Amino acid sequence: MNNKSVLITGSSRGIGKELALAYGKQGHSIILIARNEKQLIENQKQIIASGGQANYISCDVSKPDDLQAAINEAYSIIDRIDIAILNAGIGESISFTKDYPEKLRYIFEVNFFSAVVAMDILVPKMKEQGGGTIAAVGSLADFGGLPGSAAYSTSKIALSHYLESARIELKQHNIRIITIKPGFVKTDMTARHKYPMPFIMNAAKAAKIIINGIDINKNRIYFPFFPAFVVYIFKLLPGSITDKILGNWKNQSSKYD
Repeated sequence: MNNKSVLITGSSRGIGKELALAYGKQGHSIILIARNEKQLIENQKQIIASGGQANYISCDVSKPDDLQAAINEAYSIIDRIDIAILNAGIGESISFTKDYPEKLRYIFEVNFFSAVVAMDILVPKMKEQGGGTIAAVGSLADFGGLPGSAAYSTSKIALSHYLESARIELKQHNIRIITIKPGFVKTDMTARHKYPMPFIMNAAKAAKIIINGIDINKNRIYFPFFPAFVVYIFKLLPGSITDKILGNWKNQSSKYD
């Protein structure tokens, strides 16, 4: 396997960390981007110890100027980025309270606009180098408006539609756009959830599935299979039925609050 340069946002913990470690073990050059500098240093050490190469850039992706500076810094470290995995994201259950718009904007900055800002720099660079791969991590939760998760679900469906459009437009430039939609994965984010999370998997397994999907040129990587299949069927149901199902789901979930 040829050595590639892989940039990963949200790579301090969870899926992002496991992706970085796995690619590092394969001998690739990794650019780690996240806020937690202490954890980035530790991840860098692990990658180097496993035979890979790694550099890190501490950055708050919710701030467009900081993210732009970080990606430009990445290009000052390496000549090209072959694979960019835009993994940074937050999941927060918020209700329609007085400060809801402010929280909504923050979630969108991280879950949606960080990908838009990153691609604004990555796409021209990849056109110049003759191609590349951009993969962004969405969620199976974008199938509809989940009670208590309007901001999260909406940000993820926005990302999904954005990627679908980009895939079609950028194919002619040999730029692959990949949509990644995991179900429940054991991370700091899901550790805060009190409701049941069926088919939850560890982050290392999720990273393996994602890397395999990228390697075999999949446009969409949805997993685990059964939740992804249920979501597909759910989208086919009439709205009157899905409203009842989600209303019942909210009532059941409240037992774990």
